[in-house]
Amino acid sequence: MRSRQIAERLGVEEAHMLEFQQFNALWDKRMAEFEQKSADLEEAMKERHGTELMEYIRNAQSEPLRKPKFSKELLNLRRIQQTLAKQKEYAEAHKIKLKADNLEAFELEKMRNQHQMRLSNVVEKFKAKQTSELQALRKRVQTGREEQKKQRQLDLERLLQRYQNVKSELESQQNIERIRAEKFMSYHLNSKTTSLSPTANRQNSSGSIGR
Repeated sequence: MRSRQIAERLGVEEAHMLEFQQFNALWDKRMAEFEQKSADLEEAMKERHGTELMEYIRNAQSEPLRKPKFSKELLNLRRIQQTLAKQKEYAEAHKIKLKADNLEAFELEKMRNQHQMRLSNVVEKFKAKQTSELQALRKRVQTGREEQKKQRQLDLERLLQRYQNVKSELESQQNIERIRAEKFMSYHLNSKTTSLSPTANRQNSSGSIGR
């Protein structure tokens, strides 16, 4: 009986180890697939972002410059230049023209810089939007990863609890079986001892002589 009970306990242990190995293999595969899918999603989003950003920049750069809005000072210089030219004061008109040309070049350069800054700002806003989208994806992935870890832990606890239940039930059954066997052996040993005791033999002999 002892050998059989040991074999039963070993059988439960082996079955549990096999189930535990299968459990880990299944969850390792599931989590690896999750990580691969997450990486594929992020890579696809990055590629899409790159394409969209290039298209956005190309469209932004193709927009024409706004119509120049010159300063009052420059407009006033041009009026003076025209007035002097009409008055045939060409030398003075030329001086004013040079001054106005320099101011106009300065203001045009300033406008181009402002236009470039506007382009940079809208591109940066677009890139920030893409970054937020990527961060949101990573957050969803992390949430999914944590949920998988929690589910794996819950499933593991259930697995271990089932093992403990089976083990406890087997131990209980074996204890009952052992107690019954011990009682059975004790009963038969007592019966044999009583039948073979000297007192019992003398009583049997006296009874025979009396008859």
